Amino acid sequence: MDGCLSVDGSEDRLKVFKKPLRKLCPGPNGTIFCGSANGFVASVDRLDGGEGILWRTKISEDAISALLYLPDIDVLAVGDDKGDVIFLDPHDPANILHRGDYHSDYVADFAYNGPKKTLVSASGDGSILAIDVKRHRVVARSEDLEDEIVCMAMSPDGARLYCGTLTGVINIFNWGYFGVPSGRIKSFRAEINCLAVLGSRDLLVATSDHHVHYSRNERKTGTSQKADQPIESIACIDGQVYGVDQDGVAHSWPLSGFTSVVKDSKDAPKEETECDQPRPESFFDGLQ
Repeated sequence: MDGCLSVDGSEDRLKVFKKPLRKLCPGPNGTIFCGSANGFVASVDRLDGGEGILWRTKISEDAISALLYLPDIDVLAVGDDKGDVIFLDPHDPANILHRGDYHSDYVADFAYNGPKKTLVSASGDGSILAIDVKRHRVVARSEDLEDEIVCMAMSPDGARLYCGTLTGVINIFNWGYFGVPSGRIKSFRAEINCLAVLGSRDLLVATSDHHVHYSRNERKTGTSQKADQPIESIACIDGQVYGVDQDGVAHSWPLSGFTSVVKDSKDAPKEETECDQPRPESFFDGLQ
């Protein structure tokens, strides 16, 4: 709860914020962006011999609830508890490119479709919207969804959007068909806290029971790692998995520790992954 960034197994601790650290995401050149409970955002170099804090600035009067670096346009997207979405220059954080009041409740998470230059934003108000990151305008908005979405992740090719829910189900949307999920992953027993995509269909999944799982080809096929507290933000940087727990403490594990195959056991949950089905209604009809 002290706003420090530290790594498991290391005595290195970096005081980033006075208030608890809420979110992190990977940035350019091995840096990490961090967001705090009192509206600050910081850029941090690696702890292992890095320069520490590169910059820190107050972006919002509300807690930072979502962070995502958009590498192809070199922009940092920031969401807060008020529902604002902010675009800023990651090298000059005083240069706020755009601030929009897009949601009526907190921003739950972001996902980015690079080929379409579209940021997808999910909110506690039960909606998902798509924002054109060049024109900063909403190009599509969903109706209220049945399952509250608390986290999202986009496949690198922009073809699939993964949405974690409070029920432990991951809804899968094909780009262009956002009315109804095209598939679901149901093999997790606890609510989904956060997601990270490693490949076209490989995922890191953090659940409320303190575990971080590896899902290969949309099935839970790897071992899990356990933290002292539930992980609320997760990222993979150069083969190392970083997670921030609900107390604001950062954890780190090698990705190789997740890749051993799960063996059948009485305790292992039955895999349930529904197959893709064509959907007639398209949430993103007309997007180019």
